[in-house]
Amino acid sequence: MGMSMGGAPTWQQQQLQMGGGGGGGGGSGGQGDSDKGASRNRGSRGGRNKRPADMPPQGAPQPPHHHHQAPVEAAAAPVPPLAGQTGAFPAAGASGGAKPKPFNQTALQHQSTTRFGDLEVHANTKRAIAEVFGYEFCTKVQAQSLPFCLSGNDVLAKAKTGTGKTLAFMIPAIENLVRTPPRAGQVGVLVLSPTRELAMQIHAETEKLLRFHHMSVQVVIGGTNINAEAKRMHGRAPHVLVATPGRCLDHLTNNSTGLGPMMQDMRMLIMDEADNILDMGFRPTIDKILRLLPDKAARQTLLFSATFPANVKDLAKYAFKPTYKTVDTVGEESNTNVQVEQLSCVVPHSEVMMYLSAVMKTHMQQDPDFKVIVFFPTARMTQLYSEVFISMGLPVLEIHSRKSQAVRTRMSDQFRAGSGLLMFSSDVSARGVDYPDVSLVVQVGLPSERDQYVHRVGRTARAGKTGQSLLLLTEFEAFFINKLKGLPVRNLGALPTAMIQGEAAGIQQALRKVSADTKGKAYAAWLGFYKSAPGLNMSTSQLVETANEFSRIIGCKEPPELEAKTVGKMGLKGVAGLRIAGKGAGGQRPQSGAPGGGGGGGYGGGGGGGEG
Repeated sequence: MGMSMGGAPTWQQQQLQMGGGGGGGGGSGGQGDSDKGASRNRGSRGGRNKRPADMPPQGAPQPPHHHHQAPVEAAAAPVPPLAGQTGAFPAAGASGGAKPKPFNQTALQHQSTTRFGDLEVHANTKRAIAEVFGYEFCTKVQAQSLPFCLSGNDVLAKAKTGTGKTLAFMIPAIENLVRTPPRAGQVGVLVLSPTRELAMQIHAETEKLLRFHHMSVQVVIGGTNINAEAKRMHGRAPHVLVATPGRCLDHLTNNSTGLGPMMQDMRMLIMDEADNILDMGFRPTIDKILRLLPDKAARQTLLFSATFPANVKDLAKYAFKPTYKTVDTVGEESNTNVQVEQLSCVVPHSEVMMYLSAVMKTHMQQDPDFKVIVFFPTARMTQLYSEVFISMGLPVLEIHSRKSQAVRTRMSDQFRAGSGLLMFSSDVSARGVDYPDVSLVVQVGLPSERDQYVHRVGRTARAGKTGQSLLLLTEFEAFFINKLKGLPVRNLGALPTAMIQGEAAGIQQALRKVSADTKGKAYAAWLGFYKSAPGLNMSTSQLVETANEFSRIIGCKEPPELEAKTVGKMGLKGVAGLRIAGKGAGGQRPQSGAPGGGGGGGYGGGGGGGEG
């Protein structure tokens, strides 16, 4: 049994201080990473190296996750290597030697033979690259894209995260400012980023690049005080402004903040992670921003994107001059495919958590410096799994769009600098942010498309290293594997039954401690996500039956209630089995025992009674 310890805060207490648990209202489905309205949080900064010194090792007794809960039992006994799975989840790239250093410009996978010193750019830029960054050679992405971007062309560039693309667009931006400085009080370059984390990362890189120039950069993002941002901009107009789309539009359309008049002399517009900007539903916002900026004939526009879907190409045609150039530095993702051992597994719906737990514990034992990213379809699913696995004593960092910006920044910084950590994330909040030395990427549930799967896999095997990935699907999601033809994905196969069942008791106990509110929001998000999931061969009745099975799996006695408005937006009005707030199940309560037999006993429970 665990016990509270005096002195420094425990791991779980640290999570609570950082804003553990989800905030804000419920959401029904997709979890767009809105850059507006996140609450501010000035909690203490988490540790930046290894796990916090006061964090118990795996298997040690753990304190309760919430103050009113019963103490948490010790973590499960050590898990043996996966039986029958030769080489399954060894430490990625393990050789018994020292842990590889984080990504740098000299990594052979990315390095080109082009020297920064040979570029026709300002001496102060070269000095910053040499003295502040410590780089001599361009990456391949930089070597391929810089000639086009420095020539003044509009450029659509295909480039992956972690390949040096920030310098690939910021070096031309600064050169543009040097050659034709904006008038006093004017912003010369606008950079749009899909997420706050990426915006701050771009801001930090740009500050370093401007070290020896008499220029400034500022960042405006949701979740911060808009009036303070406006005051800062008017105090000294930045040469470079980095922004998330929603906050940028707020400033452009709000007369009291007055950004609009400061953009009349803008020379360059850059959109980073353009595919993700559009995936998050920002196209209407981008269109409004473009109408408020100087005409495309008077500016240079750069779009960087990891993929080239049709909507990115459409945006390019709208935002670019007709003579724009296309640069593809990625090709067919062959490098990532070769360097990452890609595994997939289809498991029963009721065993997903148990399977994930077994895989996590096995990997943690095999690689002492483990660093794992686990992706979930929605923010609320991320929250649910995080609460369960933290309660079980695993070192989970929870990062998703329902967290405040301050918490997300701390979690991101801690994961980037540390090891011995698991990051549970919604896809949105991890986009565009580069984390070194990731040993394993796990995708739980259905990716939205093949490109998203590949992009997530690419978060391991950075800088010429090897890595591993696992795609964990249920039976009704198995169709997605057919979309991965041509990729070296192999079936991991079933884990021993005893190993899976050995996880049931701990998960069942942890689920009892998860609030009804968290479970209800996860249920609503599950319905919303799978209702709109492409390729899912389910009728609305089957969808609701499967959602209700999910609710029993996570320990609900009956399906959580949904607001009538939410059900209407999902297109599920009148479907039997849903419980409408104030109305029960549309006049009927859901029939017990379907699907899955006997009402489903949750993890490790017998059918018929459901979980308490």
